[in-house]
Amino acid sequence: STRGWVFGPSPDMESSVGMLFRTTDGGRTWTQYNTPFNGGFIQFINDAHGFVLSGNPSGMHKHAVALYQTMDGGATWTLKYTNDPLVPGAGTGLPFGGNKNSMSFRDTLRGWVTGEYPVNGNVYLYKTNDGGTTWAQQSLALPSGYASSFISLEAPKFFNANNGILPVWMTLDVGKRDLFIYITRDGGATWTRSTSFARQGWNADF
Repeated sequence: STRGWVFGPSPDMESSVGMLFRTTDGGRTWTQYNTPFNGGFIQFINDAHGFVLSGNPSGMHKHAVALYQTMDGGATWTLKYTNDPLVPGAGTGLPFGGNKNSMSFRDTLRGWVTGEYPVNGNVYLYKTNDGGTTWAQQSLALPSGYASSFISLEAPKFFNANNGILPVWMTLDVGKRDLFIYITRDGGATWTRSTSFARQGWNADF
């Protein structure tokens, strides 16, 4: 209720350098930090540790991203990973292809990046067990009849070390966009699909 972070664009709006504002008193006062990124998906595990997945789509179904980590509440940031093919030594765990829709971390080591890829039946779910240094695709069991659907995922949400949910949208045809909820009881090692779905379900919150 007292701690929060807000992104702000750089003054020239085109720079890759941005601003991050932090409050520890419920928004009454804010501290400004310069950042090596200009926006992205942000998540703080606790007061000190946080991650940002930054990057814009680079073309049709191409998306280079960079993962940054802070251990001092956002004052300084370290580049942990990038899949940008223009950067020497870029990683290959997260593919350059496909749109990255969201990111979430369960703790400082285990995290997920989700999105969508323009190939039916492709599950765009990638997991790290080392704080974002390496990534590997995680599979999901699809329901019968959905192997050729267009699949889009939102990052998982955890309620404690073991229990979490993963929203997955599967589109069969126009008007048939079905929202399934996958559940984990083992910290995201495995996921079990809900037996029912919400047709035309566009948003999920637990």
